[in-house]
Amino acid sequence: MMVLSAPITRHRAGTSGASGERSYWMAMAFACLVFAITVAGFVSRPGPDGSVAVVVSPQGGERQLMQTLAASDAILARQSRLSWLAIATPRRAISHGAFRSALRSAGALVLLHPAVLAGCFDDFPPTLADFRAQQRTS
Repeated sequence: MMVLSAPITRHRAGTSGASGERSYWMAMAFACLVFAITVAGFVSRPGPDGSVAVVVSPQGGERQLMQTLAASDAILARQSRLSWLAIATPRRAISHGAFRSALRSAGALVLLHPAVLAGCFDDFPPTLADFRAQQRTS
């Protein structure tokens, strides 16, 4: 992947003062917008099985999470150690857009790719250090 970039300068040739400052901040705002859209595009994709990480209001907790999943006809795939976060999959074969729309209308605040929130779950895959520790004890 090749990334093209150009230096952002504060003052363009032939400009001075507020106009140069304005163009600098406009360029910075555009760069931030492009970055945000790129990140949002990655984290909003579904998991390999169509699953998404569902975040509801922390005040609602597990009750609101379960009501959201039930109202959107979703299956709880993995429960987080946080009561307001889970991974959900669609119960029946529907498009990803329709599934996300159903979750949002049911009360989900944020929908993310499940891998983004892997640290919020207790069941981490074993590491090489875990394997070596097991070999020493046996």
